[in-house]
Amino acid sequence: MRYLVVIAVGLLLASPAWADFEIDKRDCVRGKGSVKISGCSRLLKLEKLDPKSRATAYFYRGNGYYFLKQYRRAIQDYNEAIRLNPRYAVAYANRGSAYGDLKQYPRAIQDQTEAIRLIPGFALAYYNRGSTYDDLKQYRRAIQDYNKAIRLNPRYAIAYGNRGVAFERLGRRKEAIRDYRQALRLDPGQRQSRTNLRRLGVRP
Repeated sequence: MRYLVVIAVGLLLASPAWADFEIDKRDCVRGKGSVKISGCSRLLKLEKLDPKSRATAYFYRGNGYYFLKQYRRAIQDYNEAIRLNPRYAVAYANRGSAYGDLKQYPRAIQDQTEAIRLIPGFALAYYNRGSTYDDLKQYRRAIQDYNKAIRLNPRYAIAYGNRGVAFERLGRRKEAIRDYRQALRLDPGQRQSRTNLRRLGVRP
């Protein structure tokens, strides 16, 4: 499972000539689904929107499409965000997640790798790239990325859980159990790790 960056740099607008600008910005940044898409679309109609702000609005609208599972439309908006701001690491990361959900794994890996190049300490990008390697059954490479995500964020419960799955698929039962237990210590709501322990005949 891949995750999205949901909050990015705020909109940096100069003298917006839109009476309901604050409402549209709130809908674009904080709204969900069609509300988010509509708010961002209205902002994108503003002529005075500077390029970085326009990139941010495309980023958020892309998130709206992503959560509606309209991955191709999300990618179109992330493309625009990146065109306007080529160093927009979170847009690369989220576009990579969309490519991953479309099973376009080489593109997903390329985007997560670019996000990491731009922000070397980007734990989520490492986690998402690890998930893509998991999908490709490249479990050792997945573990390497989960290791990096956990090193950057030692409380990254889902990364422990996913690393446990990768260990288990490599026949490394002891390490898998250790990671499932750590995932549950950090987040008792990690139901998949609990299920995996029970399946292995181990008490959570």
